[in-house]
Amino acid sequence: MKRMRSKNFKAKFSERLVLARTMAGYQTQEAFAIALDVGATRYGHYERGRSAPSMELLATIAKLTECSIDWLVAGYGPPRRKPTALQSSE
Repeated sequence: MKRMRSKNFKAKFSERLVLARTMAGYQTQEAFAIALDVGATRYGHYERGRSAPSMELLATIAKLTECSIDWLVAGYGPPRRKPTALQSSE
């Protein structure tokens, strides 16, 4: 199995992160950083590919953006999760 290159991975993740944030209606990095309870500078590093969030924060990002972790991390599947029966009946 071919290893994923770290630099390429971070670039693609950061691109998907920007897309997820904007699709979820967060127009600025600062607004999303506040929702995540992280500093704006730290969050900006994620979008620029300088660092990656912890697994716990990644799960929170997925929840707030309604994107699957598979898509955020590796680009697998559709970007947005389909609502479950419970979510669609609310």
